[in-house]
Parts: sequence; C-alpha cells; structure tokens
Amino acid sequence: MVRTPELATEVTLQPLRRFPLDAAIIFSDILVVPQALGLRVEMIPGRGPYFPDPLRTVEDLRRLRRPDVREALRYMLEAITMTRKALAGRVPLIGFCGAPWTLMAYMVEGGGSKTFARAKGWLYRQPEASHRLLSLLTDVLVEFLIAQIDAGAQVVQVFDSWAGVLSPDLFRTFALPYLRRIGEEVGKARPRCRASCSPGVPMHRWPNWPRQVTTWWDSTGRSTAPGPAADGRTCGSAG
Repeated sequence: MVRTPELATEVTLQPLRRFPLDAAIIFSDILVVPQALGLRVEMIPGRGPYFPDPLRTVEDLRRLRRPDVREALRYMLEAITMTRKALAGRVPLIGFCGAPWTLMAYMVEGGGSKTFARAKGWLYRQPEASHRLLSLLTDVLVEFLIAQIDAGAQVVQVFDSWAGVLSPDLFRTFALPYLRRIGEEVGKARPRCRASCSPGVPMHRWPNWPRQVTTWWDSTGRSTAPGPAADGRTCGSAG
C-alpha cells in the first residue's frame, strides 16, 4: 500500500472519518529510505522489518547508491499531494522520515533488535565508516523532507526510534549532530514549514534536551522508552 499513492491516501484519511483528530500523518514507513539507497527490505509477519542482505562490512557501503530522491520516492510524494488535496484544509498534513542513526541501526543489524549490538559495534570499531553512512543518510533525508514539504506536507517529523539504545557519548557523537544538520538545513531551505523531532527518548529524563533541540527544531516528541541518560548532561554540545 505504501507504494500505491491512492491506497496510501485512503489509509491516511480513514482515521479522520472515524475520529476528531487534529492532524493527519501520511501513511508510509521510515524504511523507504534504505530501499531507495538500494537495500532490500521485507516485512515478515510476527517479526517486522527484515534486511536479507544488511551492511556487514565497510566494503558493503559500496552497494549503496545515492538516489534521485524525487524519483525514487515519488510514490510517497504523490501520496502527500493527493492527501493534502483530499483534506481540503480540514487538518494539517504531517510528513516524516527516520533519523540517520535509527536507519543505520536497521541497515547494519538487519532488522529489529532490543540492543542493536551489531550496529553499535560499528560505532566503536568503524567510527569513520559510521560517520560516512550517517552523513549520506543525512544528505538524503534533508532532500526527502524538503521534497515532502514541496509536495504538500505542512509539518515534518523525524523519528529517532532507537536513540535510546545509545550511551550518552555515542548519542552526542553519532546521533545529535545529524539531527542538528537536518533541522538546520531543512529549516533554512523551507523556513515556513514547522519541524518536529521525535527522538525516541523521554523528555522528562533530559532537562536540557528541549533547550538543545529547539535551536533547530520547533518541537520535541516524547517516548515511554528509557533514554540514554538520566539527567541534562546527556545532550551536551552537538558540535
């Protein structure tokens, strides 16, 4: 359904026919970006996302291709345009993507995990390659969010679902700088669109998190999952 704009539009609209919701979020998946980069993603019943051929070595980065975002992900952009038209101004439409670290975690791990040990192992053993991958993902995600805004999204959101598995130091080094880049670059390119960052960690555990993030994001989401630290020292400086 994600790849068929008409079906994605219909699924996006159905909840609004049943409930008095404040907004609509486009029906899609964060893993469309790894697919656009050339990786195969399967959805296994009872298991969730599965990458048959994940990134196991640094040499595997050569398999990734830099996509033409507006062409490779045209189906989602068309769904956004169709949905925005169908909404006719009733509620705002939210677009989204996964954060660089969360996408890297899936691409290296090969699927969901409680600890993402393989992916975190890259951060320790292959920091330079990890930054190359995170930088590539960030470049693509910036283009993708801008394209979503141009297609009709009135708010864009970034899900860093697996930020909570990182230690404070790993988060500051491998997650926060790329979230900052996305917020800054999308905000500069399309300043009229509101940006929301959902980091996948509880705000109440991070007293300094809102202060750090709101210099480049307009709002921050909350999660019930444990975060990588229990106090405001977690974020520190993003560089």
